[in-house]
Amino acid sequence: MTKFATVSDLRGSLATLLNAELGTFENGIKRIWVRPPDPPAGAAEGLECIIQRIPAGAVRGSSGGQRKDLRRWVVTLTNYAEDGAMATATDKIKATYTLATAPRYVPPTDKNYESISFQIFDPTLINP
Repeated sequence: MTKFATVSDLRGSLATLLNAELGTFENGIKRIWVRPPDPPAGAAEGLECIIQRIPAGAVRGSSGGQRKDLRRWVVTLTNYAEDGAMATATDKIKATYTLATAPRYVPPTDKNYESISFQIFDPTLINP
């Protein structure tokens, strides 16, 4: 049922999926980060992927005394460049993962960078 045992599993999956679209930090590492802690400081460029360390969720009863955790991994993409990386990455995520809700898109303005947030649905059973 669950696709990702840990946040590291999700990070690895997203890093592979979005490898061509992700920008880099000043130290050359791809701009994919699990928060907290905050990502390295420095000039922002390219596409950035931030994953919330603790998934949102709601536990529900299931059959046989088991419980189901309807967890949702929160992932936010921010595009610091004016290119098509956001659209390509968004299409890849929609095609690869089951989303719990519609993505929340924030268009670029003179005060904000373009961003979009997803809730990747990843339910798991909790045995008694």
